[in-house]
Amino acid sequence: MGADIEQKMLLNGDTVLRLARVTDGGYSNRFLGNILISRRHLKEGSQEIFSVLVQPLTSTSSIVRKESDKLSINKFEATVHHTDRTISLGPIHGAQIEEAFQNRGVGTFLLNDLITALRSCCPQYNFNPYEFTLPENVTMAEREKIIGFLSKFNISMGFSDIEQRTGIIRAGQPQQLVNYVNPDKITELNLEDFIFQMLNDRNKNENEINNLKAEISRMGEETFNGIPKKQLAKYTLIGCGVTLFLIFILTR
Repeated sequence: MGADIEQKMLLNGDTVLRLARVTDGGYSNRFLGNILISRRHLKEGSQEIFSVLVQPLTSTSSIVRKESDKLSINKFEATVHHTDRTISLGPIHGAQIEEAFQNRGVGTFLLNDLITALRSCCPQYNFNPYEFTLPENVTMAEREKIIGFLSKFNISMGFSDIEQRTGIIRAGQPQQLVNYVNPDKITELNLEDFIFQMLNDRNKNENEINNLKAEISRMGEETFNGIPKKQLAKYTLIGCGVTLFLIFILTR
């Protein structure tokens, strides 16, 4: 089902691309933190599907995933039901961010973008309660982090068991939710400015490389292992003459 929906969204839906830079995580190279945010939209009958996902321009993850797992990773999804004026998370897996992108503002950026799309599409529709199950090894700190993350958008998370692993996520209408992005961790980039800067950087690097080649060539013409080439030629001729003389003496 997931693969079919993905295919339909690519072939029949529309896509909005945005560029962002992850500024948190100790990146020293300006290219390592750049990610592409893709918001996909598909309308089928009385339903509309919104999918917001992240695609790293340079991989920041060492996680090896199966092909079947890629549909649910680094993505926030919602399905709008116009018949009963409701919104559901899904249709595939709703929301999931892999560890490599956690605590870097990526999930916040994706959910904020999804809320913006839903507010524009159906501001007064109601969210259906979303049942969830946390992993068995989830810690109290991780649990509190998830609750704090959702609360920034005015979304609540309640548990239904003693172990606090299962429960329900509830949200009001899109117009009641809060937009939130952490600019200290992630910033949106202007695509034209980014490409222009890349071209400038490439030209600058090419000029530096050409200057270095010219310097190496100049040094190569003047010296060889620290010896001037003109003197080296003279010493070579003298050495050859001495060698021939010795050969002549020794073979007599």
